[in-house]
Amino acid sequence: MKRVSHFRPYLSAFRLRLKMEWSYRSAAIAGILTQVVFGLILCGLYDALLSARDPHLFRETVTYVWLQQLFFRAVLSTDAELSRQIMTGSIVSSMVRPVHLCSYCYVRNLAMKLTGSFMRALPAIPLFLLLPPAYQPLLPASPSALIAFLFSLALGFLVMSAVENICLGVQLHTLDNRGINAIIHLLQEIFCGNIIPLTLFPERFQTFLRLQPFSQALDLPLRLYLGILPVQELPIVLCLQALWALLLYCLSEYLFRHGLRSLVIHGG
Repeated sequence: MKRVSHFRPYLSAFRLRLKMEWSYRSAAIAGILTQVVFGLILCGLYDALLSARDPHLFRETVTYVWLQQLFFRAVLSTDAELSRQIMTGSIVSSMVRPVHLCSYCYVRNLAMKLTGSFMRALPAIPLFLLLPPAYQPLLPASPSALIAFLFSLALGFLVMSAVENICLGVQLHTLDNRGINAIIHLLQEIFCGNIIPLTLFPERFQTFLRLQPFSQALDLPLRLYLGILPVQELPIVLCLQALWALLLYCLSEYLFRHGLRSLVIHGG
């Protein structure tokens, strides 16, 4: 019973954040339309570059692009409320709660990324049937590849939530999130494969690209989905993602602990 009561505040924070994100349904619809437009632009670009040379690579790249767009919020989303609380000093109301502040922010980030992603991804899937056949994403390489994709995607959310926690931890020291967010979002755009699919980079860079933390979010799950990584490598992928999730969370915990020691609350 004590264990349940210990985790109850975090489950409540997770559930409340889910409900808050779910209330922004009009924003989700606008996001779907935006991601479809960006996806069509990128598909048109790769159509010009790849379709005549390698039709199979083109279809794989189109699938990679669409899945990146569907789960865009898993990578680039920020808890604006927590950032505002740090900037204004109202974070003190969260500090007096009987919770571990780093874990509290982590579960909020996780709920935000999960809800924001699936609110956009699930309604967008029927829109693929309206696309030209060449622009429609491929089905998973196999049923086991789909299961592997879902397991890996779940750990990818944990990794990206830890990255967002690091941004908040840095903000406790700087009181302004614009600098760290600009740096982290640039690295995410490049090394998550959102600008150029990481599978299109030269072979000599592939080992580094697969091991670096940002590829854990969507790139590795998408490689499993497409069959580029065989399902037999799923245990290695999951261990790598779990390791990064733990290391990044520990770094955020360090930043929170030292940031809270020197935090000065200005105001009344």
